[in-house]
Amino acid sequence: MSLLRSNHGNGADSLPSGRDALPPKKMINIEEVKPGRLATVLLKGEHAMNKGGRKGVAVNPLLGRVTRDHRLVVTVAGPETYANIYPDRNGGEEPPGKSPWFVWVRDGLVAHKTTGELYLAAVPTNAKRTTRYLVDGRDATPEELETIREYTPDKEAPQFLCFKLENVSNLAD
Repeated sequence: MSLLRSNHGNGADSLPSGRDALPPKKMINIEEVKPGRLATVLLKGEHAMNKGGRKGVAVNPLLGRVTRDHRLVVTVAGPETYANIYPDRNGGEEPPGKSPWFVWVRDGLVAHKTTGELYLAAVPTNAKRTTRYLVDGRDATPEELETIREYTPDKEAPQFLCFKLENVSNLAD
């Protein structure tokens, strides 16, 4: 929802052109977003790990060097599903102090309250997730994978998920 501005000070919108232009990223058709559909989500980014260095645990030698490519399949969800998962939250319209960061646009789509950016609303499936760990841009060795496991914090599996639309690669029935 933001526009790229030129540095010329005239306020004219400008986009990179020629060899600096990036190919347009394929975006899903938001008209096809409907509850119950399956969506494939591709995520890339830094992998959150514990630092170590306390209570006899060695400092994490891979801290800040690990990224991951993550592929998962989720089921598109609407406010009714959200209300079933979080019955005390009233389908997203919580009492003061419990307000979510998003508002429902329609079934399967939420918007960030501040930025207006659209997200796919979903619940996890039992489909196999694929995660590829990279250390300094290359595939992690078996020894590095063991270190990654040791320093990755334990988390409860999420019950409700929101993904930026740019990370959703496809929708299927």
